[in-house]
Amino acid sequence: MGLDMYLYASYCIYENELSKNISQFFPALSGSLVTKVRAQIGYWRKSYMIHAWFVKHVQEGVDNCDEYYVSKEELKELLETVNEVLGDHSKAPTLLKIPQSLFGTPSYDDGYFEDLEETKQIIEKALLLPEDWDITYQSSW
Repeated sequence: MGLDMYLYASYCIYENELSKNISQFFPALSGSLVTKVRAQIGYWRKSYMIHAWFVKHVQEGVDNCDEYYVSKEELKELLETVNEVLGDHSKAPTLLKIPQSLFGTPSYDDGYFEDLEETKQIIEKALLLPEDWDITYQSSW
């Protein structure tokens, strides 16, 4: 058991060309009206500091495994924070702290900074999506 974290992108397509031609990619959906496309664009495993950031900045302090809308502004804020910590590792316990109460003594080791590099890549890709795509975050304990 542990913490799994997901970033999703979804797009409502309703009756556009993609919906009409979906059967060429998914024959079982022939004749169906496809209304939404959803893709997992990010996955983390036990990246407690990133989860704590989402809980504080997106979920209003509620850690309940629901799915939450994430604005592009929030993603930019997370990216700025990640970049600041990657630029100066001594800022990690202040800006992206590992919640000590849940996980014992925090370890700001190579794995921590590898998670930040991965987070940076995920967020940069998410920010390239067109404005009409919705981004959501969800975790699972």
